[in-house]
Amino acid sequence: MMKKQWRGAALIVLILIMPGCWSLIEINDNALVTAVYLDITEEGLVELTLGFPLTTRMIPGDIGGTADGGDLYATVTKTAENIPTAYRKIQADLSRIITWGHTRIIVFSSEFAESGVYESLEFFTRQPDFHLTASVFIAPDKAADIAGLTPAFERLPSEVLHEFVNHEVTLDVKVKDFMRAYHYGGNMLAPLLTIGEKPMISEGGEKSTWVGTGGAALFHKGRMVGELSVPLMRGAMWFERRTEDAVITIDSFTDGKPVSIIVLYADIKKKPQIKDGNVLFELTIEVDDDLLAVDSDIDVTVPSLLHKLEKQFEAAIKERIEGAFKETQAHQADVFNIGQYLEWYYPDYWEEVRSQWHEKYSDVMLECDVTIKINRPGSVKNPPWAKEEIEI
Repeated sequence: MMKKQWRGAALIVLILIMPGCWSLIEINDNALVTAVYLDITEEGLVELTLGFPLTTRMIPGDIGGTADGGDLYATVTKTAENIPTAYRKIQADLSRIITWGHTRIIVFSSEFAESGVYESLEFFTRQPDFHLTASVFIAPDKAADIAGLTPAFERLPSEVLHEFVNHEVTLDVKVKDFMRAYHYGGNMLAPLLTIGEKPMISEGGEKSTWVGTGGAALFHKGRMVGELSVPLMRGAMWFERRTEDAVITIDSFTDGKPVSIIVLYADIKKKPQIKDGNVLFELTIEVDDDLLAVDSDIDVTVPSLLHKLEKQFEAAIKERIEGAFKETQAHQADVFNIGQYLEWYYPDYWEEVRSQWHEKYSDVMLECDVTIKINRPGSVKNPPWAKEEIEI
C-alpha cells in the first residue's frame, strides 16, 4: 500500500513539471547579440552598438546568403551617459528580448580604451548569460565601423574576428583575461585591428570595407597607454605560447635575399629567478621548423650553412621578444604576468614588492634563450634562378 502511495506521489510531481519552464523565452522572441562595439562621442557619452544575426533571413542548411539577397545581420546603435542606459534604449526599440549568450566579440575604439575598459566590462560580466570567453579587440578609430566590414568568407562580421583568433594570426585575449589581470594591476595586451576600403571581386568590384589584424594595444591599469608594432606583437605571442604555424622571414647572410620558415612545434618554458635582490625572468624556447621558401643562393644542404642560418633565425626571434619586453617596461605594464610567476615561485618576495611592482617591473632582466632546429630543408639546394639571370 505504501509503495503505491509513493508511486502516486511521484506521478503527481511529474505531471506538475511537465508543462515546462515558467520563465521560458521562445527562440523566436530572442535577439541574439553576437558582437558589441563601444565608442565615445564628442560630448563624452557612450555610444553602444550591438550586432545581431537576422535569423528570419537565414536559409536553413545554406552556408551564406539570404532568400532575398539582403544582409544576414544588422546593428543597432544608441548613445547615453553609460552602457546600461544605452542598452535599455536599444531594448526599447526592439521587438525581441536581447540575449548575450552568443556574444563572441567586444570591440573598443582606441579612444574608448584610453579612457579605461573595466567599468564597461563590469556590466557585461554581470549578465548571467554572457560568456567570459568573448574576445576583446581594439579598433584604430571608430569601433562601429568594424561592423561594416564585408564578411566575404563568413556569414557575420563577428565570425571574421573570431576566426582571426582561432587561426592564431593575432593575440587571443578574452574578457576573463582582463578580469584576472585586474588583480595584478590591469596590465594587458589586446589585438589591434586595421580597417580600409578596397575593391572586392566578391562585391562586383565595388569598394568595400576590409578589416584585418594589426599590432597590439598596450594596457596599464585598465587603460590603453601605447601600441606594439606587428613584429613586436609577434614577439609577444612567444610569451603567450601562440606560435603554431607562425611564419618567420629573414634576409639570408649570404646575399640578403629572403628565407622563410614555418614553426611546426615550440616548447616554451618560463621561470623567474631572484638574484641579489633583482628579478631575472628566464624564457627558454626550443623550436622545430621547416623551410618554407628560399629566394637566396644559400646551399641549405650544407650543414654548416644551415646551422648558421638557424642562428640567424634565433637572433631574429630573440630581437622581437626583447623588443616587445622593453616596450612594456617603458610603460611599467607587466602584460606577461611576471608578477604572477613571482607569486607562485617566491610568495614572500612577492608580498614585499607587490605594492610597488609597477616600478620594480621596469628593472626586471629578461634572459631569452632561443634554439631553432630546421628539420626538413628540402631536397632542392636552392632555386635555379637564385644564381642565374633569366633572359626575357
